[in-house]
Amino acid sequence: MAVQQPRRTLVAGLLCVAAMVVAFLAFHSFVFSALVGASLFGSLLDFFLPVRYRLTPKGAEARHLWPFAFIEWKQVKRRLMSKEGLRLSPLGRKSRLDAYRGVFLRFGDEDPETVLDAVRRLHERYR
Repeated sequence: MAVQQPRRTLVAGLLCVAAMVVAFLAFHSFVFSALVGASLFGSLLDFFLPVRYRLTPKGAEARHLWPFAFIEWKQVKRRLMSKEGLRLSPLGRKSRLDAYRGVFLRFGDEDPETVLDAVRRLHERYR
């Protein structure tokens, strides 16, 4: 996603660097400054690094470097559609935790209907 949005990439990168500088000025520690930068970069991994999505008979997966999200079809209670993608949620009803649970499948260049149809077919077949 960062490649497609160079301005946002520049702003996000500058924010990471600024946070590291502020941490260094406040605590006079290169280690703490590096930890702040790594934490901030880690929280933006979905933006900076490419994410690979996989739909299998077991479930749906979103993966980049080391962390990944996976949900089994039998755990999917709701499908939440947005302009950017489709969230597969294990929560049965609307909750503040929706943003932190389940797997978010970004559409990217894919046709949303194609993604939704594939998810619908697999979910109905393997739940």
